[in-house]
Amino acid sequence: MNIIPQISNFISLLFLLLFIFAALGMNLFSGVVYHDMLSPDANFNSFGIAIFTLFRCSTGEDWNKIMHDLTDQVDCIYD
Repeated sequence: MNIIPQISNFISLLFLLLFIFAALGMNLFSGVVYHDMLSPDANFNSFGIAIFTLFRCSTGEDWNKIMHDLTDQVDCIYD
């Protein structure tokens, strides 16, 4: 029971980092065309899905494939 305040501090810090990187990812990758790993379930077009995508990458679930899909873009949509 004594560790609960420390865990809540860690979770708050983790959410703050996910929030910052989700906002940055939405700014950089919001117009990227879907490929193999980028789909309606894993992208940076909306804030909620960006948080889930970053959480998925932080757990190690195919983060390198998402990275390659984001770097191999030739036909990006720019506003």
